[in-house]
Amino acid sequence: QPLTDSKGVVWAADTGFEGGSTIDRPDLQVTGTTTPEIYRSEHYSMDSWSTKVPNGSYLVKLHFSEDYDGIASATDRLFTYAVKDGTAAGKTIKEVKDFSPWKASGAQFKAYVDSVPVKVTAGQITITFTPQAENPQINAIEVVPN
Repeated sequence: QPLTDSKGVVWAADTGFEGGSTIDRPDLQVTGTTTPEIYRSEHYSMDSWSTKVPNGSYLVKLHFSEDYDGIASATDRLFTYAVKDGTAAGKTIKEVKDFSPWKASGAQFKAYVDSVPVKVTAGQITITFTPQAENPQINAIEVVPN
């Protein structure tokens, strides 16, 4: 379902994912953010996410928080994600290996945002996810025209 955050910004419903599942945690308390409500659901175990956009400059913001209580340490969930211009076979703009939402934010249940400038030349942005330990997960993705 779409979500309107405390600042009045409307977040679209979960779309654009290849594979995986979603889970809602309506009572979850996430720190390190002024919009904790966007971290109360996540998409996990996915292969990729993509959206078609006009060619141009964008800021892609990936919102993460380690919210699964089955994770006991910062190294229990590790995965690689890559932001690409075009399809999954397109040009890699940024790749992050051995990523842990917990390690990146410094704590479990704490928000972390990776902001990636992307110059789109192929009409699409794709983010690929590769599991290492546990499944990849993400709470929200923003694509902001620059």
